[in-house]
Amino acid sequence: MHRKDYGKDQNDPNMVVRHSFGSATELKAKGIHFKSSGTFCLTDISFTSSFGYGQLTLPPMVRKAHSKFLFLNMIAYEMAPNTDTDLEVNSYIYFLNLLNSGADDVIELRSHNIISNSRDSNEGVAKFFNTMTSAVSQANFFILDDVCNRIEEHFTSKAKTWMAQVLHDHFSSPWTTVAFLAEMFLFILTFTQTYFQVVPRSTNQK
Repeated sequence: MHRKDYGKDQNDPNMVVRHSFGSATELKAKGIHFKSSGTFCLTDISFTSSFGYGQLTLPPMVRKAHSKFLFLNMIAYEMAPNTDTDLEVNSYIYFLNLLNSGADDVIELRSHNIISNSRDSNEGVAKFFNTMTSAVSQANFFILDDVCNRIEEHFTSKAKTWMAQVLHDHFSSPWTTVAFLAEMFLFILTFTQTYFQVVPRSTNQK
């Protein structure tokens, strides 16, 4: 059986289709948080979104000395002409590279145990994904389409971006929450006092 043909760009059959959402740190700024699935199934990628909060769940990658050699061989195997696969490894590497544009993104993903790295620097891990992705010319978008579309919808939503900013500014820590509630209390108190000062005057004038 021949390998299935997935996700090629219509204008260039050798290039993977690109998506428009940002890297891990950019997604975080839009209210998208990361969680390790706790499994090693490479297709175990999901995304949920509610108001200004989004959660992207994906399987972890354990970065070891032989990882580059292993993944390059798995990528080559999946792309071999007579191999019947669903391109899980290609798709997983492609997706992780979307989230990695530099060391800050690696730090963010490592903080949620999505990338486990005991050898390279954060910059080295980012370069590792760039190297891996240069070998990927196809990805299975039956695996990725729904997740990518949901992320793009959240990422480009002005309402969800505004809500994420509000949550970050006022509820990101106990201190900001207390300060916000205190401000709201003072606002309500001031409004109430002003109302009861103005209403009696209006009544007496009548």
